[in-house]
Amino acid sequence: MTVTVDGQEFTLQQAAKFLESHDRKLREEVYHKINDRRAQDKDALHELYSQLVERRDKMAKNAGFENYRDYRFVQDQ
Repeated sequence: MTVTVDGQEFTLQQAAKFLESHDRKLREEVYHKINDRRAQDKDALHELYSQLVERRDKMAKNAGFENYRDYRFVQDQ
């Protein structure tokens, strides 16, 4: 995902640096561009996240755990 700031294209991560600018107008402009861009892919991102949660749950259950949180807790020990 990218946004255009001052005629240049930036990834959302790169554009985030403008949120630290002293120029309030620029910060506000970039903030809205970043949020609008994320909103464009809201449904696709929601679907990907839902798939991730399902896969993590299945992985934990296949390993004999009740949920992913318990699985990760043991895995990180």
